[in-house]
Amino acid sequence: MAGGGPGRRWSAAVLALALVVSACAATPSPTPTPGPSPTEATSPTPAVSPGPIGSLPSGCEDTAQGTATVPRTSIADLAVQGYADYDVLVFDFDRGLPDYDVTHVEPPFTKDPSGQPLTVSGAAFFSVVFHGASIVDEEFQPVYEGPTDFQPNLQRIQEVVLAGDFEAVSSWIVGLHGPACLAAQTFSGKRLVIAFLDAP
Repeated sequence: MAGGGPGRRWSAAVLALALVVSACAATPSPTPTPGPSPTEATSPTPAVSPGPIGSLPSGCEDTAQGTATVPRTSIADLAVQGYADYDVLVFDFDRGLPDYDVTHVEPPFTKDPSGQPLTVSGAAFFSVVFHGASIVDEEFQPVYEGPTDFQPNLQRIQEVVLAGDFEAVSSWIVGLHGPACLAAQTFSGKRLVIAFLDAP
C-alpha cells in the first residue's frame, strides 16, 4: 500500500517540527560586541584671569597719584573685582581723568560735608580722593547711580564706601582684611584701576 495512513503523516510532521525547534535551541544567539567604554567627561579647569594690571610694583607702595586730563569729569561706573594676585577697584569716568590721590589712612572716618561718623569694615584702610570729579554732572544731574557701599568680602577688599561727594571732590574709603600695598594704572584715558596686593 503506497504511502501511509494519516497517522504516519502526522508523526512525520511532528518529528520534523521537533528537529527544527531543537536546531534553533542549539544555535546560540549572538552576543553584542561590547563597544569602547565611554570616556568620562571632565570639565576643563577654568583659567584664572591674571587681572587688568599689566605690571606690579617690585615694592609695596602706600600711595598713588595722578594728574587730571580734563578740568571736570564725572564718575560713570564703579566695580570691585578679585583676582589671584590682587583685588581691584575700577573707576570709569565719562570724559577724561581727574586728579586722584590714593593714600593709607586710619580711622575714625567722617562723612563729607556733614562730619557725621562713618564706619568702614576692615583692618587696614586707604582713601581714594578725586579732585574735579563727582557722581553728578555740572548741573547736579546723577551720572553714577550704582551702589555707594560695596561689601564684596574678597580676599583683600572687605568694603568700599563713598565718604563724600561735594563741590567736585569725591572721596572713597577702602577697607581691607589686612595690610596691603597698591598699584594704579589708567586705561583708555577714562579708566582708573587701583590694585590692592598683600603687603610683604
